[in-house]
Amino acid sequence: MPDFNTQLYILEQLEKSGIPDGYEVIALGAAINYGAVYSFAESEIRSEIEDYAIKNLNYIFETDQVLEGLGITEWLAKDLPLEAAIYLSWGSPGKFYPWSEEKGWWDAWELFTIRPMQKREFEWIFTDFSTFEQMRNWLIDRGFLNKAIEKNRSIDNDFEKLRGKYHDDYDQEVDRLMAYLADYFYIGNVSIGNDFDASHFAYQYNHELIIVEGKSIYNSKISNPNWQWNYFVDYGKIMGVCVDNAYMESIIAKSVNVSANSMTRINIEEIGHVFPSYINPIDQVWRTTLYDSIRLESLEDSKFASPFDYSGCQIPISSDSVKERAFFGLVGDSTDYSVQRKGIPLGYIFRRSPELKQPGN
Repeated sequence: MPDFNTQLYILEQLEKSGIPDGYEVIALGAAINYGAVYSFAESEIRSEIEDYAIKNLNYIFETDQVLEGLGITEWLAKDLPLEAAIYLSWGSPGKFYPWSEEKGWWDAWELFTIRPMQKREFEWIFTDFSTFEQMRNWLIDRGFLNKAIEKNRSIDNDFEKLRGKYHDDYDQEVDRLMAYLADYFYIGNVSIGNDFDASHFAYQYNHELIIVEGKSIYNSKISNPNWQWNYFVDYGKIMGVCVDNAYMESIIAKSVNVSANSMTRINIEEIGHVFPSYINPIDQVWRTTLYDSIRLESLEDSKFASPFDYSGCQIPISSDSVKERAFFGLVGDSTDYSVQRKGIPLGYIFRRSPELKQPGN
């Protein structure tokens, strides 16, 4: 454990490398994120984490330039507040699940209270910038940004017709982009496993062991964006269940500087649904996609019914925060699905997550 403020250290390295004018808040968000990771990583990979933070800032700056070149100014990173900068610069899934052949939703951050994060773990859960660039180019080429996707997409869900259901809530271009991502991936191109049964898609018990980079793990705990993207390029689908799809939609959105992450809706029986959440910079709220809002509403009268809690992705604040299970988290204060439809106002909080069941318990 370093005996100095690792977040200020990463911020200093970013300053030395050159912070573009107007991107000081993004740099601070990156320093908060990767200073925390630096604090519980093994010493052999700390220089790699420094380099990742620098590349992260440079990629976000470059992407703003790409967006401006396309005439898009609605969601530029340089205009984001700190909360959104933290989520945008986090290059990993919202929750990290360990490699295990045991079922369960227990996550792995607390592993790093007893040992450092290893090189392969860092490279497993954090997205390569070559992958981000491929995602960005794919979104541009497929017409997600210039709305050409409206005229040529495989899934026939009429955005304007569906938006009429919530006509006061989804009226910005970023809403349209995120709706089309959900349309394309969650509804049209998801693969549970070898024996895909769409009727069982949303249920927690639908797990299947798969091989990812030589490891046998459950499809609900892949947590590897680079592998997922390569799988999508090869097969045209995202592998896994709702949690995998949610973090991939979020990571892909981040490739074009939409500040996004996954949210969880879960009841006392631990039955729930994970879905993407993003910031709409115009009205300054976090919300889910149009299609997920419709799905969440449909769950109100099903076996997923209230009482429910909402919780956001877990971004560790420091090595101590991992031990105390305190993370940057986005939390709704209502069990009503409309919390995510109407949006949660800006304002991140420190929170202590509940104890999670460990394998074998």
